[in-house]
Amino acid sequence: METRTRMPNQHGLVVLFGSGEIAPSGRKVHDWVMRQLPPPIRVAILETPAGFQPNSELVAGKMADFLSRRLQNYDPQVTVIAARKRGTPFSPDAPEIVAPLLQANYIFWGPGSPTYAVRQLEGSLAWH
Repeated sequence: METRTRMPNQHGLVVLFGSGEIAPSGRKVHDWVMRQLPPPIRVAILETPAGFQPNSELVAGKMADFLSRRLQNYDPQVTVIAARKRGTPFSPDAPEIVAPLLQANYIFWGPGSPTYAVRQLEGSLAWH
């Protein structure tokens, strides 16, 4: 099994899903990415892309459950980041909300609107 160790100032992998992130083919992609990371695998799932939806917590929770159950052989430590919307208690500028991002080595921007996510995250504490 091949693994990679990142050097300081080296950026990580970026994977784009159009859909199917919890389909069998999506599971294979998550599996491949997790094999590239040194343990422990610390996953941060951003609710932001679906933050305008009343069920964004459910959407992100479904992804967290998928990663925890379907990729349990990696023992991922999964945290949902409820950075839904600026100017609310769930702001991407709230240090207590976005703190788990600092420890994550796997960040997943969930399903939803990429445009909404960029508007909410651009220049935010979560972005930095």
